[in-house]
Amino acid sequence: MVVFDKTETLNKLESICECNSMTCSLMKKIYWLRLRGVNNTDISKKLGVHRVTVQRYIDAIKNMDENDLKIVVLGTLAEMNKIKAELKECD
Repeated sequence: MVVFDKTETLNKLESICECNSMTCSLMKKIYWLRLRGVNNTDISKKLGVHRVTVQRYIDAIKNMDENDLKIVVLGTLAEMNKIKAELKECD
């Protein structure tokens, strides 16, 4: 059985984002919205960032190796309620 350590996962996620020159908070929001089927243009409008920035983050996520992608998924899910609350503030 794999034990999930939220703090360790979020620390690894910060490191992954730093290595990819990405803001962790923005990456989690973009990833969450893409999982929900929101397109890049709508993501950029909702978050107030350029759509090229959204595409850059999506491309970085697509190009991650399997282990880093797992950390992104776990880190996003670990803070799902926080992300949802922050996205509601953007409305």
